[in-house]
Amino acid sequence: MSKWRVIRRWLLWPMLFLVLALPLAVLGLLASDGGSAWLLQQLASAARGQGIEVSFAGSTGNLLRRLEITDLSVQAAGARIDAQRVLLAWRPRALFERRLHVEALEIDALRVAPPPQPPAADSEPTPPQIPDLVLPLAVQIDRLQLAGIAIAQPDGDVTLDRIALSAALAERGLRIGDLEVAMPGAHLGGELGLEGGTPHALQGRLSARIGQRLTGDDIGPVEAVATLSGTALQPGFELSLQAPAELRVQGSLHLEQLQPGLDLSANWRELNWPPQGTTVVSTANGRLNLRGTAEDY
Repeated sequence: MSKWRVIRRWLLWPMLFLVLALPLAVLGLLASDGGSAWLLQQLASAARGQGIEVSFAGSTGNLLRRLEITDLSVQAAGARIDAQRVLLAWRPRALFERRLHVEALEIDALRVAPPPQPPAADSEPTPPQIPDLVLPLAVQIDRLQLAGIAIAQPDGDVTLDRIALSAALAERGLRIGDLEVAMPGAHLGGELGLEGGTPHALQGRLSARIGQRLTGDDIGPVEAVATLSGTALQPGFELSLQAPAELRVQGSLHLEQLQPGLDLSANWRELNWPPQGTTVVSTANGRLNLRGTAEDY
């Protein structure tokens, strides 16, 4: 064996060791609690160099399976997001199938302060358009849950008790299931689907319950179910109101034009106003048709 071949062999082994050691070291950091906490701190430092302030009190778990972060705060471009607890559980192996699979994403005591609104741009308005959906990875979320939500507004916070859903996002479209939105005095649930390609076919079913606390004593509790169809920019709907009166509304919206349009037809057998208390107006077998834009009315 020549001396050169021996030297190459001796050089090959250290190089091979370095090539293998680096990904193994990173994998070891990701798989351990201490290593994941250290990596999170490094990511926070790197984000600071990009003008993004990230801080958190601590973390448990690891980045390869299940990670929980406490007292997270993110500030950037005049906006701020704070959360008392963030839990992420995911399946890294799904990345080999070009899919980001999140088993659970839970955020508790979430407070969002949006950035200041920029002045309106002086530009020629154009009709809205929705491009085809093109993604490098499909996204699957088995459970997303946000609890104790507060959105800062100039005239006071908007609060929600809970938002929960499951979702799947791919080039073929978006699917949202097990939707639940709860706020003081109101509850919304249902499922939605939107195709990824133009014209983005839409389908879904939503149910809503609104308590008397929000509607007032004259109207009382409201219960309604809505079915959605059509496309994203020309959605159709059929609304059935069960309480405080039986009312059926069918129609469509025209969002593809500069001035959004409405085509609506409402039918009822008997309608009293207000629905509760002393009746001021009463009508039977009524029908109402509306068609046009907001400016028309």
